[in-house]
Amino acid sequence: MVFIIAFAANILTAYLWSLAFPNSPWSWDTTTTTAGMIALIVAYVQRHDGKIEADKKQDKVLNFLKEKGEITNDDVEKALGVSDATATRYLDYLQKQGLIVQIGKEGRFVKYRLK
Repeated sequence: MVFIIAFAANILTAYLWSLAFPNSPWSWDTTTTTAGMIALIVAYVQRHDGKIEADKKQDKVLNFLKEKGEITNDDVEKALGVSDATATRYLDYLQKQGLIVQIGKEGRFVKYRLK
C-alpha cells in the first residue's frame, strides 16, 4: 500500500512539474524518484523489523529471569546468542524501564533480578 501511495505521489509530482515548467530543459525522472522512494521504504521496514526483533529478545530476557531468578550478562549472551555489548544494552534498557534491578556494582559479579 505504501508503495502505491509513493508511486502515485511521484506521478502526480511529475505531472505538476510539467505544468509548472512546460519549457524547462529539466524533467521529473519518475524512475529514479520511484527507486529512491522504494529504497526509503525498504530502509524503514528493515529498521522497524530490527526493533521488533530487539523487543522479542528483551521479552526472552524477562522470561529467562522469571525462570532462573537472577542472571548475568554472560547468561543473556549465551541464551540469546548476542554480543556482550548487545546483552548489556538489553539489560540496561530493561533496568531503565524499571523492570529489573542490578545487584552489584560492576564486573563479573553483577547479577540482575526482576524488580
